[in-house]
Amino acid sequence: MKKIWVLIVFVLLGLTGCSSKPEISDYLSYDIRGVNRYASLHGSIDSFNLSKEALKLKNGALDEPKSETLAALLMFDVTLDYDATKFENLQNGDEITINFTVADRLKSKVKTSPLKIKVENLDEKDTVNANDN
Repeated sequence: MKKIWVLIVFVLLGLTGCSSKPEISDYLSYDIRGVNRYASLHGSIDSFNLSKEALKLKNGALDEPKSETLAALLMFDVTLDYDATKFENLQNGDEITINFTVADRLKSKVKTSPLKIKVENLDEKDTVNANDN
């Protein structure tokens, strides 16, 4: 019976270890700026920390980096990108899907699941009447 429990523990540890790839969307910072119907999406990906996590670099690994490590970090930084279904003229109720891309040879190291965002809480634009004094 004890051997079965040990086997179960190892299987569970193996399963959780297999799914330890970082999700790119967790490293995306974004905000929506502007007023309703005139807002825009702005974002950036923390590629440095994402690549450190994806490549499983430990603290101090970059003190004397190897050329392979630098090449992999550069590959992440250069090929990592995102695109959204809509960037401008956003209004309350819009649903935006953000898709992530990375070089084919790095896809095994990260998850590129799309991120869905619903635009809400944008202020209405104040209208100015030329006849008002």
